[in-house]
Amino acid sequence: MKRLILTSLLILGRCMTASVNALTATDRCVLHGTVRDPYGAVVSGAVVSASEASGQTDFATHTRGGESHKALATVKTNESGQYSLELAEGRYHLCVIHEGFMSSCRVVTARGRQELVTDFALAVDPASEPAIEEVMDRRLENLAGTGAVDCGRVPVNEKRETATSCALNAFREGKPFRLRYDATGIDAQLSDGLAFDSRGNGYGVIFDSLGLSGESLPKGATMPDGSHTIVLACPKPLKVRKTRNGTLTCFKQSQHFFWNDED
Repeated sequence: MKRLILTSLLILGRCMTASVNALTATDRCVLHGTVRDPYGAVVSGAVVSASEASGQTDFATHTRGGESHKALATVKTNESGQYSLELAEGRYHLCVIHEGFMSSCRVVTARGRQELVTDFALAVDPASEPAIEEVMDRRLENLAGTGAVDCGRVPVNEKRETATSCALNAFREGKPFRLRYDATGIDAQLSDGLAFDSRGNGYGVIFDSLGLSGESLPKGATMPDGSHTIVLACPKPLKVRKTRNGTLTCFKQSQHFFWNDED
């Protein structure tokens, strides 16, 4: 009889332990979100880590090289820029790191049996010149929209006729398009391009590896998120024309940037 009682208690204890473990698992908070660049494009392969937080600070920080907190959980964003972590109740430092961007961290509070959505918009690291060039390409893609005709990127000293003709044909047919011309300045890499979308908007996008002085920017120009790209809205009604150096522009005047349009 004693042996039977002990066996029954042992089985009961195991069942209670299993129930507690199951309850603990369901009490965990699911933390997920999407990581994007400054222009809305998703960032895949970004490292998202969670570590214990102390103090009452809740504001976001943007630094180079990431945070020094010991990570309790780490995951990478997928091709859609999404991540997901399961965390016990508590306060956490949530940090995102990716090459070419400033790391971004914030404090989040996880509560059991909840889904917590935390999205990130990464700022470009000004010291990462190649990444900044890639951001201009993403900017053109984002402005032109999905399905736009990609007329290509013309390297320095390459012929521009093919890309220019592609964009002209797309414009005449009312199709969205994008293209980019690269050039070399005295002490900087330069690029300018066009992006037309399906809603009847056009944009000129300019890149300077050293950055342009704010005093030299034309009215309406913006330099978003500390990057070296400038976006100018094309005047309406939309028109395009070829300049003497073979590039395509939507402006009547060059604003003294990269193209020679002294007609």
